[in-house]
Amino acid sequence: MPTVDRTAVLDRLVAPTSIALFGVSRDRTKLGHQIADGLLRGGYAGRVVLVNPRGGEALGRPLVPDAAAYGCDVAMAAVPGTRLPGVLRRCEELSIGLVVSCASGFERRDSPLADEVRTALAETGVRLLGPASIGVYSPAARVNLTTLPDLPARPDGGVYFIAQSGGMAYHVGRRLARLRCGYDVYLNIGAAYDLGAREAVDHAAARPTTGVVLLYLESLAGGDGLLTSIAAAARAKPVVALLGGSTGHGRQATISHTGAMLPPGMRAAALLTDAGALVVETLPQAIAAAAALCGTRPVPVPLPSPAPPAPMPEPTHPYDAGPGSPPRRVFLLADGGGAAVTMADALVRAGLQLTEPSTGTGRVVSELTGGRPGATGNPLELDGLAERDLTVYRRLVDAVVGSGEFDAVVIAGYLGGYARLNGAHLAATERAVAVDLARLARRTPIPIIVQSSFVTDDGDAAQILRDSPLRWVEWAEEAAALLSTPGRGAPGDVSPTASAVRADLTAVHALVMDAFTSAGVDHLLGRRLATAPAPTEGTWVLKLPGLAHKSRLGGIELGVAAAEVPAAHRRLYDVALVNGIAPDVWLSRQVDVQAEVVLTVWRTDEAWTGLTLGTGGTSVELAADTVTGRATANVDELHGMLRRTRFGERFGREPAMLNLLAGVVTVFRHRLPWLAELECNPIVVGQNGTFVADVLGTIQDTRHGRS
Repeated sequence: MPTVDRTAVLDRLVAPTSIALFGVSRDRTKLGHQIADGLLRGGYAGRVVLVNPRGGEALGRPLVPDAAAYGCDVAMAAVPGTRLPGVLRRCEELSIGLVVSCASGFERRDSPLADEVRTALAETGVRLLGPASIGVYSPAARVNLTTLPDLPARPDGGVYFIAQSGGMAYHVGRRLARLRCGYDVYLNIGAAYDLGAREAVDHAAARPTTGVVLLYLESLAGGDGLLTSIAAAARAKPVVALLGGSTGHGRQATISHTGAMLPPGMRAAALLTDAGALVVETLPQAIAAAAALCGTRPVPVPLPSPAPPAPMPEPTHPYDAGPGSPPRRVFLLADGGGAAVTMADALVRAGLQLTEPSTGTGRVVSELTGGRPGATGNPLELDGLAERDLTVYRRLVDAVVGSGEFDAVVIAGYLGGYARLNGAHLAATERAVAVDLARLARRTPIPIIVQSSFVTDDGDAAQILRDSPLRWVEWAEEAAALLSTPGRGAPGDVSPTASAVRADLTAVHALVMDAFTSAGVDHLLGRRLATAPAPTEGTWVLKLPGLAHKSRLGGIELGVAAAEVPAAHRRLYDVALVNGIAPDVWLSRQVDVQAEVVLTVWRTDEAWTGLTLGTGGTSVELAADTVTGRATANVDELHGMLRRTRFGERFGREPAMLNLLAGVVTVFRHRLPWLAELECNPIVVGQNGTFVADVLGTIQDTRHGRS
């Protein structure tokens, strides 16, 4: 068979005319049956061949020998990994040039089985997505070749989500739908033995229906080639990147998940940023940025979060009794590689410890997970085990709590949603597991936190978990904030990322900065201190963009000498944790300030824009020296408005000031249509020029005008 182009083949994958499903069974608990069910219920109109040499019937269709699949565009191989080389060779004989494999067991890329797969690929010319891929989802073509039958579909989706983890597909898709956005394509590259992130990025860049490319990467496999593709894509459309494994334990979870590892997080982020991607740290930031950048549709607030449970119990261990005590020892249990990686990163960033269990506890954990290699550590990734036996949650949590070695247990994944995603036959067991976990939470002073994308669902298990003493949160950062600040209130009060639409202020800050830079608006919005070396000379400003009212809350430090930057960074890090936000510190150079002005531009549901202009800085409320009117980018009109303020009497004729104000209004109106309001305070006037020094953006809510 001639070799099929590595990029063009993805056109066939997202819009095939015929699909062969290998490994379909009459047993509804089997993966092949679930994939076929999702494809057929999704309304795919092309030819579907259900392959099973034993014959019979499933889902009202015949099960046939593989010869009946001759010439199909795509084969989905829901078969064990040991059978994958044979399926690849058989597909060559059947003139099927593309195979999707969801087989697990490929964590080690130097194993004999991995070598067999690579040899089969080289000898046949067949292209492979996977292994360890949950597949592809293309709503426009009604193609759902994933293990998730209930992915949200929107006809106007424009997000091309390329992920190394399959577990994020449902969560991201669901939140995008709440933000009036959705998938153009979801593509899970898995272990990427053949087709990988580079081919997917090239495909997304060329696809006219894609508005924004969203990446979740646990590896920069592809090296300079991948970065070159990202740079080319970023010139055509926005690229948002979330890196998994940026911390030590996150990398450990990454290795056990896909067998790949990112370089140190700061370096990887710097490489992607240099290539033109917007690099974010959390999944809520990624979703908010993708929705905001995908076209010009407004972004409404999703449904409210459920009522908060009772406050977290106070710590009971002697060493964990007050400020300055050592970090809490947390055991992380996850069913999904992406969930394990992102949660591990969030916990470590919050100063928590993912300590290894003792030899005895590790032996018990191994026995409870069937003795799988590597199933003794922390984080513990179940790799689909829970889908086959949900009671493993109850037994593992009971063993970890009983060991006395940990101060908290975190379950990450989609507990409360198994019956919805994997079949109603799991409903009774899932409900029983939820009841058992709730009972265990009542008996132990050790906090048990469940992170799941189903916090707002109304299923029985979700309702039991919601009403129990367990803490029930949607985002990894909420769990981290709860454990790093004991006794704090509801999840929504702890973390600004409790809802994606709250559009983490740091992410908005970065998006506005990029818009200003590309439009030539002079600014001092700076850079993330974590992604660049500390300065060696000069005077600097350090601030927390994720904190409103920074001056009042200690979230900004002015006039910091280069030698004092590390100490100021540590102080702001502590301020962030106290206020329950990500400790994301930004650095910008200090300028000699002669005056400060505030400019706030907003838009309404009636499609008109206004502005407030006048004396700015920390005393804007006291000065009351502002004027409000229609938003305009006309320099003469801005000059006329400034003349009505005391500030304008001195600086209202400065061309640099007027041109900067006009530039900000222009950017807001034409480059930031997803913002309801943009406050620039202060805009500073100095001897070396006029600059925007800080911004606060608010994402639109079509019901209330702002988020």
